[in-house]
Amino acid sequence: MAGTVPEETCGVLNNSDIDTLPGMRWTDRLIKEQHGRDAPTVAALLAPHSALATCVRAYVTRSTMGATLGAVDRLNHFPATPTCAITWFIRGDYAHIDQGSGLITSNLPRPVMFTGPHTQPTVSTNPGEMEAFIVLMLPDALHALTGLDIAAQVDRYRDPADVLDADWVSMTNAVL
Repeated sequence: MAGTVPEETCGVLNNSDIDTLPGMRWTDRLIKEQHGRDAPTVAALLAPHSALATCVRAYVTRSTMGATLGAVDRLNHFPATPTCAITWFIRGDYAHIDQGSGLITSNLPRPVMFTGPHTQPTVSTNPGEMEAFIVLMLPDALHALTGLDIAAQVDRYRDPADVLDADWVSMTNAVL
């Protein structure tokens, strides 16, 4: 509908999350931001636009661009979570670390990955510089939007094309 979105909008990854309130910026939805002590790393947790809050739990960003980090500092720790996630690896690479065996699995979907809810904490690593964006979606909402059997996605890492329809895959590709 013409004229419903103000001309002045904030920078976004795609048109699905444009703020429509005058003067609203991504930083207005910042819940927490963490900067590295000895390196130019940054991680942020952002609240969704109010129009998406019944579907999207939060956004997470992480960047280690320009940082020289040791192996321990390249680890990413994620809690068990009931949410599903779509992760965009804008730059860099990643691998999953099995906490029981310590085995590293690097044959995961890229540059976009879908994950279902996780029943236990997970750890991943980035072998070099990386930049990623994650959208955490409420499983009931994702099921209502896509028809996806969420129970079949628990503790799984998938290529979006293997679980989502063509429109969703097109959206995931458009973000990059």
